[in-house]
Amino acid sequence: MAAADRGLLRNRAFLAIWGAQILSQVAANAVTSALIILVAEITHSNTSSSVLILLAVLPAILFGIAGGVIVDRSDRRLVLIITNALRAAAVVPLLLFGTSLTVVYLVNFLVATVTIFFVPAEAALLPKIVGKRYLMAANSLFTFTFNGAFLVGFIILAPIVVSLFGYEILWVVIAFMFAAASIMCVTLPKAPPATEHLSRRVAEMAVAQTATGITEAFHYLRQAPIVTWSLIYIALTYTLVAVAGALAPGFVREVLRVGERNVVIIVGPAGVGVIAGLGFLNALGRRWPRPNAIGTGLIVAASALLFLAAARPSRRLGR
Repeated sequence: MAAADRGLLRNRAFLAIWGAQILSQVAANAVTSALIILVAEITHSNTSSSVLILLAVLPAILFGIAGGVIVDRSDRRLVLIITNALRAAAVVPLLLFGTSLTVVYLVNFLVATVTIFFVPAEAALLPKIVGKRYLMAANSLFTFTFNGAFLVGFIILAPIVVSLFGYEILWVVIAFMFAAASIMCVTLPKAPPATEHLSRRVAEMAVAQTATGITEAFHYLRQAPIVTWSLIYIALTYTLVAVAGALAPGFVREVLRVGERNVVIIVGPAGVGVIAGLGFLNALGRRWPRPNAIGTGLIVAASALLFLAAARPSRRLGR
């Protein structure tokens, strides 16, 4: 283990915010995954699952700027506590009215909206907790666990728990995870009072700064094609994952002829593939040029999706 990592692991505040990130991100991804399966069970429609994913993305477009403005002028520790507590509370209606499509859409939208405030607060608080010396190592760990949380929450936790124990158990587990993350954030150091409070002038300035930042970002991307292509690859990857996630319940229903809860049949091997791919890259990554590795990965993923698209309905399992 690197010296920087050892230093971070002795920082109790970092361990608290890191633990909160792991729990909350796994829980948030598990909510999305389980709701996709639930909507497919209720409606038997891939379109309805696509609407669910759209509602998860929409808050970033509607409230992204406002979220940053509010977080910049608030106690980030308090924002983390409140956002995790609100997401824990948002899961409760699923226990009471879990079969209502309206409730499912509303909970999905609320969880995604609250997450818009959680992410920038966490990112802004991290440098104050670890300092410049450990910031790069801390960001590396956060990036790793951010991506790992998707694997654990979306691909492993939600499909397996839904298949074996049902939705109610999963909602309870997710609520406890958000609540535990909120409690961890209580232990974080208090932030100093904000020097500038929310006002119309501050909001207008934030919008202007955001527009300027977007313009500068596009100007930089035109001068750095490597970065541009990296972002395109990332966007393509997440788009493929979103499309596969939306279609998976319908695939197991229409092609494999089993219930939507058995989507683990599809996502289980996907999780194994992710782990195998990481192991393969760790073993051979240094000998393999990165552009070739990325291109090969996308080609293999596209080929696998085409193979699934060519699959024909099978007889019901067990017959």
